[in-house]
Amino acid sequence: MRIGLLGTGKWGKHYARLIPEYGELVIMNRKIDPTVDCVVIATPSDTHFKYIKEALKANKHVLVEKPMVLSLKEAMEVKKLLRDKVFMVAHQYCYNDEVRKQRPLERISLTHSNSAGRNFFWEIAPHLFSVVDLLDFKGKVELKLINTPEKIREWMFDNNKLEEPKTEPLRNELEHFIDCVKNSKTPLTDIEHALRVITNMEKYEIQHTM
Repeated sequence: MRIGLLGTGKWGKHYARLIPEYGELVIMNRKIDPTVDCVVIATPSDTHFKYIKEALKANKHVLVEKPMVLSLKEAMEVKKLLRDKVFMVAHQYCYNDEVRKQRPLERISLTHSNSAGRNFFWEIAPHLFSVVDLLDFKGKVELKLINTPEKIREWMFDNNKLEEPKTEPLRNELEHFIDCVKNSKTPLTDIEHALRVITNMEKYEIQHTM
């Protein structure tokens, strides 16, 4: 299997490290290589929509980093392009073993610090909303956005002790994607999941900017 990678920066470098374990890594420079089977998109978020469209029109399986796109309108356009290929969004927290074992929950709280020069909400909020969707969560959700140059990440769960060994969420995510491609499965974080996440994010934005 030939796996094309767009982007070798913050997340791309980690995909570049792991992909050779599952297939042949092909580093692509702004263009979709017609010889690859899959495309992993790890470029800046404002380029995702462009590359997703190009990859799908080239009939490739797609794994795209979060946020998938930056609006529900773009997400709906992506859905229209889907055919019989696997399409998966890299909501990495959904592939964290500890997160997936945390049910039932009464409250989820996620705290992140600001990051200058970026669309902060759309970079951070997918973590929370994707987990809420995955767990079919009905309780209290808290998202705290703190304006500080220091990174702060705080998850609040229960005190249940987890005995299972930890595995790298990105590895879990990539293995799931490859399995879906090889066995024609629907990904855990597929287009329908992504649409629900983006819909809830847009609702949250509207409610907190009125």
